[in-house]
Order: sequence, then C-alpha cells, then structure tokens
Amino acid sequence: MRKERTKRSAAAALWSYGILFAGYLLIRYALFDLHGMKDWLIVLLIVCLAAAAVSLILKAEIVSLVTAFSYTGSFLAALYFRTITYDEIYGTSDNLWIVWTCILAACMISAVIIERYLKKKH
Repeated sequence: MRKERTKRSAAAALWSYGILFAGYLLIRYALFDLHGMKDWLIVLLIVCLAAAAVSLILKAEIVSLVTAFSYTGSFLAALYFRTITYDEIYGTSDNLWIVWTCILAACMISAVIIERYLKKKH
C-alpha cells in the first residue's frame, strides 16, 4: 500500500513537471505577443516547481497537479481580468503579472486546503 502511494505521488510529480514545462513553453514563446514578459514567467515557474517538489515529498498529488494546471490556467484567466492603463508620466501600465500571481496563489492555497481536508477525512 505504501509503495503504491509513493509510485502514485512520483507519477503525479512527473506529470506536473511535464505540464509545467509545456505551459511555460506555450506562454513564453507562442503567447509572447500577449504579455511581453520574460523574467516573471521564470519566477513563477520556479515557485511552481518548488511546490511540486514539496508535494512529492509530502505525497500530496492534488497540490502537485493543481499547481501544474494552474500555471497556464491562471495566465489565461489573468489575460481576461487584466487592465491596461495609460498615465501621462509613466506611459502604459499592465497589471497582468499581478493578476496572474494572485490567481495562481489562490489556486495553490485552495489545493492545499482540499488536500488537507481529504487526508483528514480518511
């Protein structure tokens, strides 16, 4: 039973890493004209990879997979909810990176809460 759970956690982590890298490549290269960011993508990718690694250690498959899908999903949601403003002094301002980060953090926190609830239930 314990070995099976470890294998399942490792498989979830590998899937998560693959989904994260695919999402990164999609957002970084295919959708670059929509956002123009380079550095913030890497920062969020590193945070998501770290969360997936910690969830592998803690055997939290839900957190790992939700984090992976939320990387791309929260970006797409942020494209919808962002605002682009113009200021005479500073020029144009886009809050896409803030909205993306907040949605991603909310998804990750929700996954942790759900994982804890399901583990307490069993």
